[in-house]
Amino acid sequence: MVSHEVIVNLFAATTTRKGLKVRAELDSRPYPKGIKVTDEEFAAIRILRDEFHVEWNYTILPSNKQIESHAACGGDLSESNFVGAIYGLSGT
Repeated sequence: MVSHEVIVNLFAATTTRKGLKVRAELDSRPYPKGIKVTDEEFAAIRILRDEFHVEWNYTILPSNKQIESHAACGGDLSESNFVGAIYGLSGT
């Protein structure tokens, strides 16, 4: 088995030609098992699947509620608007 440190370092070393840099750290907090997500909750997740290996490559977009909350706190919506405009997404 590969160690957690190796995996975290592999993620952290990720870059793209456009300048993306990834920050990664291990979260060792315990999480409860057996939490059930309803069909309605899952359907509300805004998933944008990539054409290449759709089961592996996807983007989870913020919900309108998260965007509104971000704006209410004075957050910059330019990136959210940009993503929505590119993919022609409407709120859920």
